[in-house]
Amino acid sequence: MRKEPPQGEELAVVAPHCYCGRLARLQTSWTESNPLRRFFVCPKSERGKNGCGFFVWVDIEMPRRERALMAWLLRTKREVEDQIVVKAETNLVLGTGRLVQIEQLHTLFQTEKLERLVETEMLERLVQTKMVELVGEMVEELG
Repeated sequence: MRKEPPQGEELAVVAPHCYCGRLARLQTSWTESNPLRRFFVCPKSERGKNGCGFFVWVDIEMPRRERALMAWLLRTKREVEDQIVVKAETNLVLGTGRLVQIEQLHTLFQTEKLERLVETEMLERLVQTKMVELVGEMVEELG
């Protein structure tokens, strides 16, 4: 039975020790000059700091044509991601605006409902008053 060879990041790569004796950290380059090229660095290194200065490439350098294509793909990916973020922010703003409109409509509805309730109560009182007057008139006529 044959096993499939590992693909992508699954390739077995043994981390070397850096100059300060720690296991080196595997990172991926996202630069246009070395897109998606993996390398090891000192785990103490951060932006602007080199730790002990250990650095070694894991992957071989891509041919110029593939490197240019990969750089273009990464730029296009970033542009699409930026467009998605802008679209999401726009939808959020529109959604918030719609939510405000819904809240305003709800408030208006509640206000109109309350006004109708007040009008209904006033009408009921008016009817009750008229009924009392009519009953009073009937009592007088019969009386």
